[in-house]
Amino acid sequence: MSASAHTADIVIVGGGIAGASLAYFLARNEITDVVLLERESTPGYHSSGRSAAISREWDPDPLFQTLKSLSHEFFLSPPDDFSDVPIFDRVGTLSVVAPGEEAVLDETLEGCAVAGIAAERWSCDEAVARIPVLKAEHVGAGVFLPNSGNIAVHELLSGYLRHARAAGVTMSTRVTATAVKRDSGGICGVTTTQGTIHTRCLVNAAGAWADQIYASAGGTPIGITPMRRTIIVPKAPDWYRPSRWPHTSDLTHGFYVKPEGASIIASPMDEDAVQPCDAQPDELRIAEIADLIERFTTFSVPSIENQWAGLRSFAPDRHPVVGADPVVPGVFWLAGQGGAGISTSPALGRIAAELLAHGDTDLIDKRVLSPGRFI
Repeated sequence: MSASAHTADIVIVGGGIAGASLAYFLARNEITDVVLLERESTPGYHSSGRSAAISREWDPDPLFQTLKSLSHEFFLSPPDDFSDVPIFDRVGTLSVVAPGEEAVLDETLEGCAVAGIAAERWSCDEAVARIPVLKAEHVGAGVFLPNSGNIAVHELLSGYLRHARAAGVTMSTRVTATAVKRDSGGICGVTTTQGTIHTRCLVNAAGAWADQIYASAGGTPIGITPMRRTIIVPKAPDWYRPSRWPHTSDLTHGFYVKPEGASIIASPMDEDAVQPCDAQPDELRIAEIADLIERFTTFSVPSIENQWAGLRSFAPDRHPVVGADPVVPGVFWLAGQGGAGISTSPALGRIAAELLAHGDTDLIDKRVLSPGRFI
């Protein structure tokens, strides 16, 4: 983008999975006079690039169940030209509980049955036989979802952006939106570190910074809260051999593990409220997950080969915020996806694009996502 002022129908602030998926689905709706701004050197630098993303078919929240079901169809059968490499590995997901807590799994099994989702109840012996790091004494039973699995985040993000750019969408990295300009009709432009873009539509896809962008447009923050999550890659013990097994969550003890290269990745599934930032792993959380691994898996943690943290941003009701702002004309929200931004991006990107293109969508009742519920 040149430093001189120019015009766009839509300016999207945020080059993570939210902004990228919207750009893709706008292009599919033949809306391409779009500028996507990302202040970092690469798209997906913050939350999207630091996720151990999975597509789990079942969710106990009815809204997320709808969004994940719509998105899962995309992961299983993406458009033929979307990517040269697979974006989804249907390796399954497993949730386990401690002995004596097996009843906790009944809701998942019943919900899957009602929704027509394949689900298998695994005994302790089955779980331990298939997941080589579990300790039998800490596992009562599990629920395995065979059609769920791992999302290839880089390929998904790249696919969205590649197709959007090919259709004519402009993407600029290392460009920060510094101010939002308004006139009597609402939004009239976005001032950036490389000039001003005249526009009547600003899409707030800024993740952890969504409230800051809204405030710069003259709105009162709605309470988007970034939550830090920590992930480590411990040094693998000599006996461990890389294998293909599912993302495994221990619901009783509060952690997950899954294969990662020659080792595993693990997280205490923490949600620590922080200010918007380039998230760094917390030393106490690192110690916590190392302790959980040593107590409840067959891994020891003599050292850690890699560690990182990402931000998952939540609205006050923990549901996504998608739609036209009722207070500041020209502001459109695509934020607050929490920990499901990647796994719901096909649904939310399409919903947002349809709302921008047509004012409505037949995928969902737009009122349940509207920012108007907070204003």
